[in-house]
Order: sequence, then C-alpha cells, then structure tokens
Amino acid sequence: EMEWLFEAAPQSGYELIYVDDGCPKESGKLATERIKSKGIPHSKVLYLQDGIDQKEPNFDDIKDTKDSQKGGAVEYGMWMRAKESHPGQEHIIVFTDADLAANLSQTGLLCHNLTSSPSRMSCVGSRYDEGGIFCNEKGAMGVTKNFELLAFRDFLKRLLLPALGKGRDTQCGFKAFKASVVKKVIPSVTDRKFSFDMQLLMLVALQCGGEAAMGSEAVVYVDSLAESNFYQQAPGVDPMLESYKSYFNMMGRMLALHDTFKDKQEVPAANQPVIDFVRGLTLETFSKMMATMPRMQGKPDWGRVFTLPELQSWKSGVVLNAANYSNVTDPVSGEPLALDLTDAAALDRVYAAADRLLQTYPTVDALQAVEAALLERQRELPTMIHLAVKLAKSKALMAVCPPVFVTMITAMYNEKNRMCSKDEHPNGENFLVNKSREMEWLFEAAPQSGYELIYVDDGCPKESGKLATERIKSKGIPHSKVLYLQDGIDQKEPNFDDIKDTKDSQKGGAVEYGMWMRAKESHPGQEHIIVFTDADLAANLSQTGLLCHNLTSSPS
Repeated sequence: EMEWLFEAAPQSGYELIYVDDGCPKESGKLATERIKSKGIPHSKVLYLQDGIDQKEPNFDDIKDTKDSQKGGAVEYGMWMRAKESHPGQEHIIVFTDADLAANLSQTGLLCHNLTSSPSRMSCVGSRYDEGGIFCNEKGAMGVTKNFELLAFRDFLKRLLLPALGKGRDTQCGFKAFKASVVKKVIPSVTDRKFSFDMQLLMLVALQCGGEAAMGSEAVVYVDSLAESNFYQQAPGVDPMLESYKSYFNMMGRMLALHDTFKDKQEVPAANQPVIDFVRGLTLETFSKMMATMPRMQGKPDWGRVFTLPELQSWKSGVVLNAANYSNVTDPVSGEPLALDLTDAAALDRVYAAADRLLQTYPTVDALQAVEAALLERQRELPTMIHLAVKLAKSKALMAVCPPVFVTMITAMYNEKNRMCSKDEHPNGENFLVNKSREMEWLFEAAPQSGYELIYVDDGCPKESGKLATERIKSKGIPHSKVLYLQDGIDQKEPNFDDIKDTKDSQKGGAVEYGMWMRAKESHPGQEHIIVFTDADLAANLSQTGLLCHNLTSSPS
C-alpha cells in the first residue's frame, strides 16, 4: 500500500513502525521474524516494554504494559519517531490499526490535507464525512447501520467537546499529525486506553490553533472484526447490546474529557441541563433510550440537536404508538382548541384528563414522553390536553419535593366580575373558588407540605377586598385571606414608606406588600416559597409543582 503510493512521490519517504503493546503471544517477535524472512522494506518493530525499562520521559505513568490498551503503544511509537530528524521533508506521523480496514494508499489524502495549510496540524480519516464509505460483509454501506448511535455520538461531541470542531468521525483508526505537534502534545496525554485518540485530538485543538488545526478527509473503510481486540462478540450475545455498551463507555470518556477541559473551551450554559441528564444515564437507561429513539432511515441525522424532553421520554421507554396515543387524546377529541376559563365543566374535564394521565403514566419520565409527543401536534390538539399533561407532571413532581409551604399572592383591582361565577356574570371565572381547587388538587400529592392564598386589595374603588372576604367566608374557601395595601400605608410598614396613597401602586405595590408581609411568617420544617400570580385563571395554579420542584432542586 505504501510502496504503491510513494511511486508518485520520489522526493518523499516513509517507514512502517509496529509497536508491541505487551502482547502475550509475542506479536512483536513474530513480526520481526516475518519482516526479516520476507525482506519487507522500511519496516521496524518497537516494544512498549523497552520504553518502560528505559524510563522514557512522558511515559513514567506506565509501570507495566497492562497499563496500556493500544493507546500507550501508539503514543510511545509516535513519540519515539517524532524525535527523528528528516531535513527537507515535512515529517508526518500517521497511526492506524493492524488490520487492513484503512488502506494506507489513502495516506496521500491525509498528507495533502495536512500540507495544504500552515495552520493545519492534524487530519482524521473519516468514514462519515461526505464521500466517506464504510464497507462490511454486505458491501459498501455508506455508514454503519447504527444511525441513531452515530447521530447521538456526534451530538455528544458537539455538546461536550465543541473544541473538536465539525468533523464527524473521531474514532476512525487512521489519523495523521505533523511531528512538531506530536512533540508538543504527547507530554500532556494521560489516556493510554482505546479512547486515547479523542484526548489527543482535544490537545491538538486546544494547544495548536483551534478548529483551523483540525482537518478531516473522507476515506473508504473496510470493516475487519474477525480478529478484533476491541469487539469481542461472545456466542449468544445480542450485538446491539454490545454496541450500546461500546457507545455508553465512549460517552463516559467524553464526559471525562469535558470535565478535564471545561475551563479551556467555551460550552454554552444552556447545554448544562442536557449534560447533567447525560451524566445521570446508566448503561441500562442509555440502552433503553437508544432502543426507544425513533429509527433514522437511510443515514444518521447529522447535526441534529437532541432536546432534553425527547431524551427524557426515550429514557423512560415510553413510545406513544397509535394505540396508546389515542388513549391520551380520544377523551378530549371533541373539545374546542381553546379553553374557556369561565366554563366550570371544562375545568372539571381538565382535571379528569390529568387524573387519567397520572393513572396511565405515573412517573415523571413517562409524562415527559407524553408531553414531547403532544408538542409535535401542538396546534392540532385542544389546549385542554396540553394543560392536563402539565398538571399531571406538576403533581408527580410535587410528590417528590421536600416539605414546602407555598404562599400564593394575588393583587386585586376591579376584580368584582371575575370573582363571580359565569352564572352571576358572563366574564366570571369564580377565581377564588377555582384557585383554591387548583392548589387543593396539587397538594393532595404532598401531605407534608402546606399552602395559603393571599389576596391583596390594591386600593380597589369597587371594594374587591371586601367582596372577596365576604365570598371566602360565605363559601367556606379554605386557606384564603385578604390583605389591604392601605393597611400597610396606615401602619407605615417599613420598605413601603414611599407609597403615600394606593394610587401610587399599580399592582406592583400590592404584590410586594403581600410578599413582604407573608415572608415574615415562620414555617418550621418547610421551605417557604412565595409565588405571585394574577387574579384571572390564565396560569393554572396546579402547575405550581413545576416551580417548587425547580426551586428545591438546587440550593443555589
């Protein structure tokens, strides 16, 4: 392969270096004998053990060849040859695997890429860039059949290791580096295992010029697994499960590299929730997520951004097929797309749908799967079902919250009509009754927690406060109380001495006064959370569990 290629470049030269990685079957000795007996030119064998015995600098962490799994041997070979001098020639060091998967006559592609730009420091032979072809026993397949795994690994690379740039294939055993770069980065390499090349590429990107230093060339790669040290397929073992295990381990290595280099590359803060989710995956949940992920047809969906809700839904293993999807949507199929907040019966049906969802999908992960599926048809489905799944998810999260006490603050000004039922006024939302119901339904899931509903009269000329007090008493609405901003003014409440008259407030003063007055209350053994909302029913308070769970999930 090399001889044929270099017929075109008489001004250039090459050597083939084989490094024995501590092989118990004496691969190095056998190779040396075969090179000699067959007169194979430009070929030589090195031994990692020699580097250990001679205490070669940069490899003192390797005490035994067992400390290396391919990575140590490749790095040792690269380092030893990078010290050689080749005047008048650009010294390029390529590593490849022992099999013939990557035909070395393709080295010209990598050399041309590397020498085409002074800023280019490395070049990866890629099976997956445009023009790359992966071949197996079935022929030229283009790329492997594991489209979802490849697309997800590509997403993880962009998520966790953006410094690696746009190249799709970090794992192909065919990579080239300028020798000057090898001498610069090898002293920083610590990974001696199969995943060493990803750390090597990270160091090139971070120490040698960023994305401009990273090249990629499409190659033909012929799969060769018969004698593989990496893919050992035991009889009776599901090959797909083995693939999941391989990709899961690679994900762990990417996370470790992300942590190592987190201060040296720019990772958007918006990525953090997905990174935290990925970090929490086990082999079991990773396998379930990948098995549930919708199949990609024809090729990987390169460049896809996987969202947190869809990953969470696939992790749960919930697949909304035609049968169980209809169980969610059929009960509301006749409902209008909009939701009439004055219609008490419609609100009853919202809660019936939420209760039904909790019975069918009792876990947060399962509900997130339902939510993700519904969002794909967001405009086609009634608001009622979107609200119902949010309420169900909120209640499921409330059940796992630590003990809390929630104070719900609502300012009132000209709320006489919305306070009524629809029978009493066309615009009546009966909000005193309904807000109480919303909180009561939610807190069924959290008997260790409590709540109160505080309504603050903002100086309403139509006496919203007085009307609310009378209605709360006459209807026996629990946990509800009315405050008056005017009382704070009269009592010269600290922090509100700038308000001389209720006219100085337009909602803000009333909300702040209510928050301040209730924040002074003590609730031992419970995290006191203060929420404010409007008097209408626009934000259903049964969603408060979403906010409480978010607030209590982190001390910061």
